[in-house]
Amino acid sequence: MNPSSKSQQSTSKPTFPGRVHSVVFFLVAGLIIEACLIGLALNGNVRESGSKVILAVSIFLVAFIVYLFPAIQLIRKGSGPSLRIIIFFALLFRITLLPSFLNLSDDLERYLWDAKVMRGGVNPFRYAPGADELDQFRSPGDLPVNHPEIPTIYPPLSQAYFLAVHFLGDGEKGMRMAAALLDMGVILALISLLRATGKSPCLSLLYAWHPLPVVEFAGNGHHDVLGILFLILTLLAVVQRRQLAASGLMALSVLAKLWPIVLIPIIFLGRTFRTASPPASENNNPSFAGRLALAIVVFSLICLAGYMPFISVGAKLFDGLRTYSREWHFNSVFFSTWFEWTGDRNTPKVIALAVVALMSFGFALFGRDAIKGCFYTLGAFFLLSPTLHPWYLTWIIPFLCFRMSAAWLVLSGTVGLAYLVLFNYVISGVWQESNLVLLAEYLPFLAAWIVSLWHRGKPPGTAGS
Repeated sequence: MNPSSKSQQSTSKPTFPGRVHSVVFFLVAGLIIEACLIGLALNGNVRESGSKVILAVSIFLVAFIVYLFPAIQLIRKGSGPSLRIIIFFALLFRITLLPSFLNLSDDLERYLWDAKVMRGGVNPFRYAPGADELDQFRSPGDLPVNHPEIPTIYPPLSQAYFLAVHFLGDGEKGMRMAAALLDMGVILALISLLRATGKSPCLSLLYAWHPLPVVEFAGNGHHDVLGILFLILTLLAVVQRRQLAASGLMALSVLAKLWPIVLIPIIFLGRTFRTASPPASENNNPSFAGRLALAIVVFSLICLAGYMPFISVGAKLFDGLRTYSREWHFNSVFFSTWFEWTGDRNTPKVIALAVVALMSFGFALFGRDAIKGCFYTLGAFFLLSPTLHPWYLTWIIPFLCFRMSAAWLVLSGTVGLAYLVLFNYVISGVWQESNLVLLAEYLPFLAAWIVSLWHRGKPPGTAGS
C-alpha cells in the first residue's frame, strides 16, 4: 500500500476519540456561555445602577469571546456538533433570559403602549404617547414610554404583532417570550436555507449560539426578529426559485421593519429570477418582464393591505419615521465623524443612500448570489446609517452562516460596548456617547477587515513568507 494513501485514509475521517473530544469541546463551550447568561439574568435590571451596566456589558463580552471558540472551530473544520446539541443549547440560552428583565433598551414600553392604544380603538400613528387625547390609557403602573412626543415609527405588521402578544397578556415578559419563539423560528429557517444552498446545517450555530440575538430577543424582546424571520424565508424562496412566494415574504419583512426595502432590487431583479424559467419562446412560462410585473403586484398589494387599517391618518402615517430619519443618530462612526467635523446632517445621509442604492442594483444586475448581495448591501446600510443600535446587527449575523466575515463577526461582539452609554445615563440622566467607546467598537472591525483584505490579496503559497 502506498504510504501516502494510508495517511489520507487515516485523516479523511475523524477517529472516535477525535469525535468525542470535538463534542466535549462544544458542550463545554455551550455550558460556559450558559453560565454567562445565568450571570446576566442574575444581574437583572441594569438601570438600577451604573455598576450593573458595567457588569452586564462585561458578561456579554465574556460570553461573546467564549462563543468565538466553537465558531472558529466550526469554520475551520467545516463540521460541528449535532443539530440536536445546537438546538438544545439555543433553546436553553433563550429560556435562561426569559425570567430576567435586563432593561438594556426601553423599546418594549413603546411596543406595549402601541398595543394598548390599538386595543382601545385608537390608531397609534395618529397621536404621540404624550398627547392629552390619550390620557385615558395611562395608569400609575406604566413604565415611561421613550420619546413620548413622537408618534410610532413601527410598520403595520409589527403593530399587529404587538397587539397579538398584548392580547395574550404577561406584559413585557410576554413580548420577550414571543420574540424568543420567533428567534427559534429563525434558527429553523436558517437550517432549511443552509440545506437548500448545499451547506452544512451545523453552520446555524453561528447564529443560534451568538449571545447578541439571545440578549436582544429573549432578553430585550426586540421585534426585529419578525422581520429577520421573513427575510430568511424570502431568501429560501429565492433559492428555491419561487418568485411569487419571495415577493410576498419580502413584503411581510418590509411590513415588520422597513430596512429590507433596500434589498428589493436584489430580490426582484436578481439573476436567480432572471433565469428562473425556460425561454419565453417555449410559451409554457411567462417572460421575465411578466413574472416581474406579477411579483411587484403581489408585493404592492400585500404592503397596501398592511397599511390600509392605519391609512385614515393620511400623511401623519410617516410622521414618526420622518422624525427618526431626521433627528436620530447614535453609535455610527461614519455619520458621527462627518457631523462633528462639518455640522452637516444631510450630506452623509445622501451619500449613504447613494452607496446602498448602487450596491443593491449592482448586485441585482451583476451578482450571482442573492445572499451575498443582501449581506453586503445590508452591511453598508448599517455602517453608513446615522444610527446603529446593537440589536440592528442581529440582521447581519444570519449571513455569517453563509459567508463568513471576520470583520462583521468581531463587530457583532464589540457592538455590545454601545450599551456603556447607559452608565452615565443611569447616573446623571444624560445620554452622552463616548468617542473612546466608538473607537473600541470599530477599530477591531477595521483591523479585521484590513487583515482579511491582505490575506485575500496574497498570492498562493506565500503563507509562510
